[in-house]
Amino acid sequence: FIHSTSKEIMLLNFLGLVFVVTYIGIQLGVSEALGAFFLGVAVSQGKSREKVERTALKFRDIFGSVFFFYFGMQLNLQGLGNYVGWVIIAIIFASLGKLLGGQLIRKALGCSKNKGVFIGLVTVSRGEFSLLISGIVGSQVFPFQSFSVILILGTAFISTIGFRVLEYLCTRNKMCLLEKKPMD
Repeated sequence: FIHSTSKEIMLLNFLGLVFVVTYIGIQLGVSEALGAFFLGVAVSQGKSREKVERTALKFRDIFGSVFFFYFGMQLNLQGLGNYVGWVIIAIIFASLGKLLGGQLIRKALGCSKNKGVFIGLVTVSRGEFSLLISGIVGSQVFPFQSFSVILILGTAFISTIGFRVLEYLCTRNKMCLLEKKPMD
């Protein structure tokens, strides 16, 4: 259904199919995301996969930005001031937990400590997004959604700074965590 020699027709088919599946999903009481996911699985098996993937990537980036813009607009920092200490503690524990987890993984895999640090840093900014999703429902007692957003931003900041420090140490002092070799 999606396959076409015309880019414009393929784009219209792609968008139309996504909207139809989303509508059917809503009518059946299923999440739009779940319907779109299964559509993606089905299309990935077709002969137009690469063309559709290139088209979908453009929309993913555009709608991803709109998605985060929407969440940014929903962020209400009022009342979060009472929980600043808890936010800082959560950021520290989340970051340290990921770094410790990286060391446990490296031990299980028999890797060097440097690779454990790398694994930990890669994971520092991962996982907290699920808190935001679960916090969409909200709470009247605790500003869960705002707390989650600040936690996500804090761990992303720590991860970014950590990688910048590592890059600096590697280029200036030749203290590299991983050997630089071409990817297979």
